[in-house]
Amino acid sequence: MSKHSDRKKVFIVHGYSASPADHWFPWLRDRLTEAGSHVEILTMPNPQDPKLDAWIRQVKTSVQDIDNQTYFVAHSLGCITVLRYLQSLHPDPSIGGMVLVSGFAKRLPDLPMLDEFTQQALDYDKLIRSTARRAVVAAKDDSI
Repeated sequence: MSKHSDRKKVFIVHGYSASPADHWFPWLRDRLTEAGSHVEILTMPNPQDPKLDAWIRQVKTSVQDIDNQTYFVAHSLGCITVLRYLQSLHPDPSIGGMVLVSGFAKRLPDLPMLDEFTQQALDYDKLIRSTARRAVVAAKDDSI
C-alpha cells in the first residue's frame, strides 16, 4: 500500500468578511465529499480585519502533507492568500490543482485594509510550476 492516499484533499479558502458557511462553500464541500474527496473549508482568522501573516499561518497550520493530491479552491481574498502560501514553500510545491474564484492581485482602492496582501509582487513562474491544473473564474461585470 502506498504511503500517500489517492484520495484528493481539497481546501476551500474563503475571502474577506466571509466564513465557511457563506456563499457556495458548503454546497461545494458536500459535492466534493460525495465524489470521494476529503474537503475542509478553512476558517480564516478575523475576516473583518484580515492580516496577511495570520492568514498564511492558518493555511500552513491547516494544510499538512501537501502533494499532488492536494487541491485548493479559493474565493476573493482567499485567492491571493493561497498564492502567497504556495510561494512561501521551499522546495517548490507540486500540488494537484487550484481554482481561484473572483480573486485579485493588485491593490483595491476601495479596500485599503487589504493592501498588505498585494504589496509584494507574486512569483508567477514559481506558482505556474506548482501545478499544471489551474483555473480562474471571474465575472466581466465584477468591479474588483
